[in-house]
Amino acid sequence: MVVVKTKFDEEKIKAIQELQFKRTKKLFLVLSIIITLLGLLYLAIAIDDMKLGEEYVGSLVVAIMLIVFGVGYYPFAKWLTKHSQTNANKSLMLISSETEETYKFDEDKLYIFTTKGEKYRSAIETTYDYVCNVVENDKYIYLFISKTQCHVISKSDITSGDIDELHTILKKHFDGTKYVRKYE
Repeated sequence: MVVVKTKFDEEKIKAIQELQFKRTKKLFLVLSIIITLLGLLYLAIAIDDMKLGEEYVGSLVVAIMLIVFGVGYYPFAKWLTKHSQTNANKSLMLISSETEETYKFDEDKLYIFTTKGEKYRSAIETTYDYVCNVVENDKYIYLFISKTQCHVISKSDITSGDIDELHTILKKHFDGTKYVRKYE
């Protein structure tokens, strides 16, 4: 059995945000490039219209708008993701340095205990089917329970057992497509 005792605080939320944005980063970049290329296409049309002496102002305005939007889309999406999560975090009473989480990885069951002082206590006993997939990096293990929700486990917080034992348990329950190890 592997036991991990950790705090559920802003550091964990930041780790989730970074991982989630990395997962959608390519999509945001591709959309940004497509919008910018459309702007450049409209700019070429406006230049051709200008050479022919035709009305080019409409195409020029559309071109400038698309180029500005395309260039600004990626940083805006990154800012919006962070801003939305920050606002959501403020409304969650459990995000606090007082909130403690204990994870127990047994051979066939996963136990998750969450406490915040005397006000809040929860316990989950489940099979590993509760977890959709697992992503691991050099610092954390993310147990996804949906595409957007996950438990974050800091490897340094293992109090009983070791990381190799945890890897063995996770590999037993998750194949190569559901257990991804990324070290960046």
